[in-house]
Amino acid sequence: MDHNLLQWIGDEALLQSFVAGLSTPVLLVIIVVCIVLLSKGADWMIDGVVDLARRTGLPKIVIGATVVSLGTTLPEAFVSVMAAYMGNPGLALGNGVGSIIADTGLIFGLTCLLAAVPVNRYILNRTGWVQVGAATLLVAKKKKKKQRNKKRKK
Repeated sequence: MDHNLLQWIGDEALLQSFVAGLSTPVLLVIIVVCIVLLSKGADWMIDGVVDLARRTGLPKIVIGATVVSLGTTLPEAFVSVMAAYMGNPGLALGNGVGSIIADTGLIFGLTCLLAAVPVNRYILNRTGWVQVGAATLLVAKKKKKKQRNKKRKK
């Protein structure tokens, strides 16, 4: 990918200068248009996935689990890659960890609200402790790095 294109995409000053001259109603119209386009694109993607499942003979759940999950993960991956490329690794890490936590919590939480979910308590307990341990290690690593940077500045 061209270096200038990446700079143009990530240039906040360019975006801010473009948006600064627009009125609030125009910005709201742009937001509504973007939401409509995003919704229409999602509809097209689902129609394509269903057609792909029909043509290949694979179960819809298999196609959905792979293609749709890829489609929902790519925007988050793009933000993380751009953040790391632009020298903001904290945003990249936070986006990755936060999206996993939010996706897992929202999907599992909404599923539990809508229906009784059979759960193996051993697996749930083990997975929960692994997530808590991973989050604790991330916080400890970040804190240690901040302390090291403070010592260097002195």
